[in-house]
Amino acid sequence: MSPEKTQHLFDSFPRLYRGRELSASASLMAQGFECEDGWFALICTLSSRLEDIAHAEGRQPQSDDWPEALQVKEKLGRLRFYTRHTSPTMHAAIADTQALSETTCEVCGQSNARQVGNRTRCGRHA
Repeated sequence: MSPEKTQHLFDSFPRLYRGRELSASASLMAQGFECEDGWFALICTLSSRLEDIAHAEGRQPQSDDWPEALQVKEKLGRLRFYTRHTSPTMHAAIADTQALSETTCEVCGQSNARQVGNRTRCGRHA
């Protein structure tokens, strides 16, 4: 993901992506988002949803049980969003977003994309 979009996510959701400040050996979020810009909106929406769920569950942002993204990447044409301190409701939101990624172009974000080899691409980027 581009540095600008990465920084936007880090700035918008600092507690969710708190591992970004650690060494690469301590947290894979130090490597940023290992996917292309087309999934930026999916990740941004999911990040907001996870924080909304955490608030609804009565969690405090500075608490140890606030959700934390450990790694966000593309693998075999699908978004992978690895976390800790997540509830079943959060896992469902992650699963829904991962399913959406299977039909969202990794490059431009267009819906109705398809699997092309190990990537998810629209007709223009296939």
